[in-house]
Formats: sequence, C-alpha cells, structure tokens
Amino acid sequence: MSVKFGLPAGIKGVFISFNTVTTVSANDEKMVGFFPSSDQAPGGANWKGANGAWCRLGNGKYRAAHGYVPCDSNGDIYFATGTSGSDAFNIWVCILAYAV
Repeated sequence: MSVKFGLPAGIKGVFISFNTVTTVSANDEKMVGFFPSSDQAPGGANWKGANGAWCRLGNGKYRAAHGYVPCDSNGDIYFATGTSGSDAFNIWVCILAYAV
C-alpha cells in the first residue's frame, strides 16, 4: 500500500471503495475483491466471507463495493479475482481512509 498508494508502512487497515465492469458476456459470475491475505480470499484456507471488500461480476455488468479491509503485518492487502485468461474487466480503486 505504501508503494502504490503512498500510505504509511505498517497501517492496520484501509477503507476502500472500488468500481468494476466486466466485458464478459457469458452467463456466469466472477468474483473480484480485496482481502487481508490470499488465505482469507474465496477458496483460501481461512475464507470466512466477510473479511474484506468484494463483489460478483456478471454478464458485463457494472458493480461497486465498499468496506474495511484489514492489512497484513506489512500494511498490505491482497487483490483476488475469479476471472481467467479470456475474461477482461476494468477496476477503479479509491482508498478513502486508513487506520494506523
């Protein structure tokens, strides 16, 4: 977070808002979101469903999500998506605030 967004190293968490749109027109849904670690993202060993900010993309639709994402011990968060090689999407990320 400190390298990409200029935030102080070692922060505890971020309040994040993101908007995304997919160009996929297939009739399926894909996940995109931000989490404390890969273990806490969907499919991870510690996935609990509420520890991050995420949404489902589907059928070329626009989506938005907001929330608090705890950081790891380095002050970083993990980006995860269920999209694959032929899928395409755009994402706009805004860090609204951070906890020290």
